Amino acid sequence: MEIQTVLTRYCQRIRQIRQDPGHHPETSLYSPLEVLLGEIAGTLNKKIKIISQYSAGEIGSPDFCLRTAGKSMAFLEAKAPDKNLDRLPEPDRKRLERYKDHPNLTLTNFWDWRLFQEGKEVQRAVLVPQECLDPYGPYQDRLAAHNFAPFLHLLERFFDYAIPYIAKPEQLCRFLARAARLVRGAVEDAMAIAPADSPLSQIYAEFRDILFFDLDEKGFADAYAQTLAYGLLLARQATGQPLTLATAHAFVSPERHKLLAATLNLLAQPPVTAMVGWSLTSLVDLVNQVDPGVLQYEDPTHDPLLYFYEDFLAEYDPALRKKRGSYYTPLAIVNFQTRVVNRLLVQDFHKPYGLADQGIDVLDPAVGTGTYLVSALGEGCRHMRRSMGEPAVAQAATYLGKHLHGFEIQVGPYTVAHYRLATAIKEYGGRLTGRLPIYLTDTLSPSFGHPDFKPLFGFMSEPITDERREADRVKAEIPIIVILGNPPYGRGKAEDGWVWDHLMEDFRKEVPPEYRIDLNNLADAYVSFYRWALWKLFEQEAAPRRGILSFITNSRWLLGGAFGGMRHMFRRYFNRIYILDLHGDSRAPLPAGVELDENVFDIQVGVSIAVCVADGYREEGEAEVYYTGLYGTAKSKEEWLNLFPDNLPLDRFEAVSGGGTDPLYPPLGQDFAAWPDMTEIFRKKFIGIKTHRDKLVVAPTFRILKEQINTFYSAPEDGKEAIFHNSRDKTYLRAAATSFDQNLIMPYGFRPLDNQFIYYQPAFVEYDRRTSLKPCWGDSNICLATRQYRHGRGPSAFIQISLPSIHSFGGDQSHIFPLWDRSTGAWAGHNFRPELLESLAGHWGWEVKPENLFAFIYAVLGWEGYSLKFARELARSFPRVPFPRDYGIFQEGRELGQRLVGLHSFQERYPADGSITLTGKGEQIEKCAYDPQVRRLYVAAETYAAPVSPEAWGYVVSGYEVSRQWVKRRINLPFTLELQRQLLEVIWALEQTVNLRPALNDFGERLLAAPHFSRPELGLA
Repeated sequence: MEIQTVLTRYCQRIRQIRQDPGHHPETSLYSPLEVLLGEIAGTLNKKIKIISQYSAGEIGSPDFCLRTAGKSMAFLEAKAPDKNLDRLPEPDRKRLERYKDHPNLTLTNFWDWRLFQEGKEVQRAVLVPQECLDPYGPYQDRLAAHNFAPFLHLLERFFDYAIPYIAKPEQLCRFLARAARLVRGAVEDAMAIAPADSPLSQIYAEFRDILFFDLDEKGFADAYAQTLAYGLLLARQATGQPLTLATAHAFVSPERHKLLAATLNLLAQPPVTAMVGWSLTSLVDLVNQVDPGVLQYEDPTHDPLLYFYEDFLAEYDPALRKKRGSYYTPLAIVNFQTRVVNRLLVQDFHKPYGLADQGIDVLDPAVGTGTYLVSALGEGCRHMRRSMGEPAVAQAATYLGKHLHGFEIQVGPYTVAHYRLATAIKEYGGRLTGRLPIYLTDTLSPSFGHPDFKPLFGFMSEPITDERREADRVKAEIPIIVILGNPPYGRGKAEDGWVWDHLMEDFRKEVPPEYRIDLNNLADAYVSFYRWALWKLFEQEAAPRRGILSFITNSRWLLGGAFGGMRHMFRRYFNRIYILDLHGDSRAPLPAGVELDENVFDIQVGVSIAVCVADGYREEGEAEVYYTGLYGTAKSKEEWLNLFPDNLPLDRFEAVSGGGTDPLYPPLGQDFAAWPDMTEIFRKKFIGIKTHRDKLVVAPTFRILKEQINTFYSAPEDGKEAIFHNSRDKTYLRAAATSFDQNLIMPYGFRPLDNQFIYYQPAFVEYDRRTSLKPCWGDSNICLATRQYRHGRGPSAFIQISLPSIHSFGGDQSHIFPLWDRSTGAWAGHNFRPELLESLAGHWGWEVKPENLFAFIYAVLGWEGYSLKFARELARSFPRVPFPRDYGIFQEGRELGQRLVGLHSFQERYPADGSITLTGKGEQIEKCAYDPQVRRLYVAAETYAAPVSPEAWGYVVSGYEVSRQWVKRRINLPFTLELQRQLLEVIWALEQTVNLRPALNDFGERLLAAPHFSRPELGLA
């Protein structure tokens, strides 16, 4: 049949249907579309099978499924003729994005066609002009003149597509992730409408009540998708033959993968798949194109599964990857930990065969893809080869296969871990007898939580129950000696569950009152894993009361005040604790003298390795603690770990003094430790204001802030919510219920040399400090802002003359030390400890005024050489101040400090003498760029300030770039006279500060070389 005839009949049929006022704009037109596809396929000599609505009982399926002989399944989604495919409504757009995970999809509105293959649009074509489908208008001439060749080419590509043969791991990651995501979306849709007694809902209940107590429907959809994806992949590798849903489970070894085989069988039952079969068929199509050997070792030095799951998850669901902490642990780190653990077992536990010795059971409680267990197997086998010779290796591999335990909460990595460890055991000549002791379970859930549970699916449920029973047996009965791994980091559901409710109080109860406000820092997954590990090693009934714990985690627990109880518990339980701090916190400034520091993971938080040893022989006292740290590139850190021997020579570590809740860091330098810190010098300290919504309540000028607040009040209801950003304690409804009061707009110490304005309305500001900082601050004050630890290059404190923000020192949490205490009246007095001023006056014979002492301290901490000389100490301490016996040195510091105060408070104003000028006609701040050759700071294409020295441009406050950040925070604002004046004053203040460097350096060196008063002499003992 000629194409022209086919298209004419198609148009006539659709026009006729659309003349009926009761027709449905989409489904009524399916029949002529289906006929069209069949007729054109015949014209193109393509044999296709078309299923409209794919299956009447399935949820969320595309409108048509097509199969061409010998080709993969294809989908077609149809929209009403009057819908613009480039501007689909939000629900249609979201559904299209989901369907694009299928490798071959066509979208049409019956005249306009789009072809998507492997997630990308590859062709567009017009079948017929849109007017040809109009129910009443003329169409023959338009149709006759239309060129339909592009459409035929599109449809031919659609019919001819086949999933390529998948022979590379990275290719498999991409295709498998999309197919699994398609299944997950279909299951989510089905769960939303499935009745409680449906087979799908009952399987969800089975998973939740036996394996994962807090599993929600979205989590079940993910488990369903990953189970099928990895189960089918395992079956494909086992048989090498084409699979079907009905037969796949038979090819998964019930001896080694009993849970997976049974679950695959259960999830593929027709009553279960009735609503989501279209997505499952797509997944089977994909797996049948996988080379069965795609994940086999080709090179014995390269394991293709090493990165596989992380790459899969990065494609499948990056947010889930972040939530679960599924980040590949570099082998240098893993092998370092297993080498050290093996040596400690030999030396401290008198186990000559190390990890492969009798009575040594190892557990990775967040096993992921099994990297730690594979490394432990290799280290144990290599040690046996060194100790006993080659014949002992195979026996060691077989033995370790029964004593290397793992817990995993995600099906995908659980499957990969089984596969990798089994492969490694066979490579060392070991035998696999039964299943490996790697279990699908939530480590942090209690054992035997539901002992009377009755399975819903009889014999098919038994493996699920057995999995839970065996995991519980390891939790409750196996005396694990070694716990190691890389547990997940990050918040989530850490503030509930068995560990939080029953064990975490031991970490909380010893936290000093001043740090209890930060107790939410304990609600991090890695903290719960640490607490669970202590319970497993020392507290449960079957605990060995000795062992080795080695995790790589967020390093915040080494120092943070809220972790004091945790540190004390570690000191009580272990004999020795070794800390290898790998740093890499991208949110913290680099210490003075450190030019580069990279994380060994692709994350922001710094990390550290802890190796904690309890040999069972100590009866009293606290652990010896040893520390070493590494800065530099990730590669240099891995190289250092690779070269590190398998023991822990103490000459590489520093002994950590102190005890109890003290930080796990080496002691401060002797001189530095002898000086009083800021909390001893001042009576009161505070945390700065935290708005949680700077873009709404903070602005550089009074006028701009007033406009921002009025915009919020005048916005519609949904607009208010979008502008406000609700939090737990502050909502847009509460804010909108207030009336605007411009008297609440006040100056705000936003950042160093960056004074802005804040709308100080409690309903708008998250932590306004009205009952703490504000009474002490009064109507006017001046303060030193600094950090408790993690100082960077530049001054170690900076002043603010306006009510300061939590980031007023540049970043992270700033601690505020006001000069005056206004809490009992306008001039109640100063905030210094009175005994300090009295002692200094007695020693020097002169009255010491509070403002003079404040200026002296500012000179000490404003001297940039201070942060360089004491970089290590400032990484974990408030600044400390040496007070000279020589009154002349104090006077010199006072004078320099007064000059700095004048500059940084803008009391000493830019003299407008032409030394720095603005050039250009820019009416808006558009950019921030510095040209060192001509010393110009550009704020627009032809608008700049000059001359600006490289030193002023590069001036930092504990790593915060003052000039750059001042301009960047005003990009897109009008470059008003007010902002022009402020910019000149900031640059001038920085230039004058830089000019003071020689004098400050001279003062600082003489101050440190001079004799100092002791604490008792200052009345601070």
